[in-house]
Amino acid sequence: MLPVIAADPAPLTFDPATTALVIIDMQRDFLEPGGFGETLGNDVTLLQTAVPPIRAVLAAARSAGLLIVHTREGHKPDLSDAPPAKLERGTPTARIGAPGPMGRILIRGEPGHAIVPELAPIRGEVVIDKPGKGAFYATDLGAVLSARRIATLLVCGVTTEVCVHTTIREANDRGYRCVAIGDGCASYRPEFHRVGLAMIAAQGGIFGWVSSSLRCSAPIVSGFPHRPAVTPGLALAYTRVAGQLVGAARAAAIAPRIPPSTHAALPAEELPATPPAFRSRGGTSLGESPCRSATTRPLAASTPTSKRQPGCSRFPSIRPGSAPSAAISPSCARPPRMWPSFPCPTRRKPPRSTKHERSGHDARSEHDDG
Repeated sequence: MLPVIAADPAPLTFDPATTALVIIDMQRDFLEPGGFGETLGNDVTLLQTAVPPIRAVLAAARSAGLLIVHTREGHKPDLSDAPPAKLERGTPTARIGAPGPMGRILIRGEPGHAIVPELAPIRGEVVIDKPGKGAFYATDLGAVLSARRIATLLVCGVTTEVCVHTTIREANDRGYRCVAIGDGCASYRPEFHRVGLAMIAAQGGIFGWVSSSLRCSAPIVSGFPHRPAVTPGLALAYTRVAGQLVGAARAAAIAPRIPPSTHAALPAEELPATPPAFRSRGGTSLGESPCRSATTRPLAASTPTSKRQPGCSRFPSIRPGSAPSAAISPSCARPPRMWPSFPCPTRRKPPRSTKHERSGHDARSEHDDG
């Protein structure tokens, strides 16, 4: 059953899989002193009231895995995408492109062009740089939404009557269902904010629906009850585990390239091993050669000479009667199945000949494994 958003003029059923959150122009140039908003003579503190509601909806959208889009209004450093009518509009104390406390005003890449830290995008979220009021004009927003098969847009940001309203109207003409999050929008003039929201929901929702952050957050989360929130800590844990797996795979791929005959001459610390996170039940790393075990003992002291198998492919220097080093363990005759660096080091013994086959020949003793 699809979740429902309580909204004006009527409740709206939506599918979270085809819904996107669009946050309009929550930039320092508009919300902080010294930016473009203040140069126009506005009280920028009025826009800051939209930050907490947007944070609540943003947290819910991230938890549910919705597509999240941030927009930023700004222009290229050479102002080639800024029409003269916009550059010459009004009598501000500083025009677009002029130096300001946060760099050049409304220029991409400047500190003032950035989104406020409370709503800063994280990895995986879409950021659209737009030169105009609407988010669809001269941008890739339409292609991004089409690729994800988005049908419903939850829109918030600043200002209500300008960039938010323009984007909702553009989206409405393109067939999207738009929900304006009322307390997540703000204006330098409160009366414009009130009238702008009323216009969206007028005449049965001529441009869309109007709701609130609380009404939107709960249905968003309930729409994906089985999907866990992907927090930065969880993503870091996934990255660490993936790194260990990659390290083990690389060790397994590199180790076979070392000729087996060289391992007898290598010091114990130079033998390849995988990260210590991969441990077997016995306490030995699955990527660690059994010949490096701390509990090894001399082969001659633990295995009778008659049972020793000559011609070991891993240690060709070992022969009956030789004195192997103390670092060599009898376990090397049967390496763990998970150790991929070497083939089976032993050679199968020839089948025993029967008494009938040995008759008439100088047969060896039955107890000699030779």
